[in-house]
Amino acid sequence: MLPYLPWSPSVEMLGFGHWPHGKGRVDPMSRPFVNLGSAPCKEKCAETGDSTYRQNAFRECQTYIQAIRNYLGYEPEGACLEVKGFDHDLGVFYEVVCFYDEANQAAANYAFRCERQAPHTWEEGSVKAPPRAMVSRKAR
Repeated sequence: MLPYLPWSPSVEMLGFGHWPHGKGRVDPMSRPFVNLGSAPCKEKCAETGDSTYRQNAFRECQTYIQAIRNYLGYEPEGACLEVKGFDHDLGVFYEVVCFYDEANQAAANYAFRCERQAPHTWEEGSVKAPPRAMVSRKAR
């Protein structure tokens, strides 16, 4: 099993990514993508109201990307697993998405395969669950 991934993506990674695989910067809103969630479906995920949500969500999403790659293989050219922020009533929530080039059948197939066959647990993806930052509670 691989350990959790200790880095957190920068804000730029959530706004504008490299497409495909570092070959120029493109507005991510113009690329089709498939939402994959923030963690394997049978695992507990970070809660959006917590003070440590952002830190936990980034760790979780990066670990989930590694789990998907371990389980399904790396993205083919034209597909890219990334962390994406979405507006929500409680702020921004983060999920793993697979961007893909519609003109590239292998890229589209990979994206939809991720949606159907992503690992259901951390163990299935051959990674350790990311450690959680503790929620700070103010004394009342």
